[in-house]
Amino acid sequence: MNLPSPNLTLKDHAYKVLEHDRGSPKKKKEIFAMIRQIGPAAIFLTLSSAETRWLELLVILKYTVDKQIITESEAASLPYHERTRLLNADPVTAAKYFEHKLKCVFKLLTRKKNVFLGNIT
Repeated sequence: MNLPSPNLTLKDHAYKVLEHDRGSPKKKKEIFAMIRQIGPAAIFLTLSSAETRWLELLVILKYTVDKQIITESEAASLPYHERTRLLNADPVTAAKYFEHKLKCVFKLLTRKKNVFLGNIT
């Protein structure tokens, strides 16, 4: 029988199962290495989409998928399963819409005179 070595944690072998987990000790070490090499982040953003709540996207999807024109108030009353059906039916449009939103956010953040960050030189 092959027993594990008691030095597993010293050599980071005990953490192999967590290596794809974003909060794992290995990922933490990678982030610290990046900070040592390129310096601390001036800004750190974590963005995720809320596509089931974006009414304008649901209006677009309802037209592209079902060829029906609806208003944003009608989109607000769509049940969750209908929203997910629309998103699953056309994931490319949803991804392009998210990309558009990201570009708008970055355009807003990188202005010379920024509302959030002050003047950027």
